[in-house]
Amino acid sequence: MSFNFMTVEEQLGLKIKEKRLAIRMSQFALAEKMGTEQTYISKIEAGKKKLQVATVVRIALALGTTASTLLDGVALSADDE
Repeated sequence: MSFNFMTVEEQLGLKIKEKRLAIRMSQFALAEKMGTEQTYISKIEAGKKKLQVATVVRIALALGTTASTLLDGVALSADDE
């Protein structure tokens, strides 16, 4: 997977979306598991939210994976520096 020219938020959002789709989970179901709104998940997946580490961990747990798996390959781009 190539993340050229994507911000950290966009990269992470894409990885979250890919994992969610791989396990056939809707944004609504993920939001419900996390105790939040579907619109928040949508913004995360679109890369429009800066996430705290605790939020990444909560998302990972809800998706049945680890935060390190979600963060694997995510790198700073020129836009993040």
